[in-house]
Amino acid sequence: STKVRGSDEHHYSMTLSQMYSRRLPDSWVAIRFVLFDEDGEQLLDLRTEIRGQSLRNTMVNGRSTNLLP
Repeated sequence: STKVRGSDEHHYSMTLSQMYSRRLPDSWVAIRFVLFDEDGEQLLDLRTEIRGQSLRNTMVNGRSTNLLP
């Protein structure tokens, strides 16, 4: 019974977020991370493009954001 509960909790936590990525033609990688609360309401929609330690075109909940100066 403990194993079932543990696997249920793992599945539950996995359904609270989604992450997508795809490589762009110029070697950058586009990433989208979406986070939901337990009722399925979207809390965060983060989109950015990353290459190495650089970010560009970062959007948080539909608004352009500069994460670093």
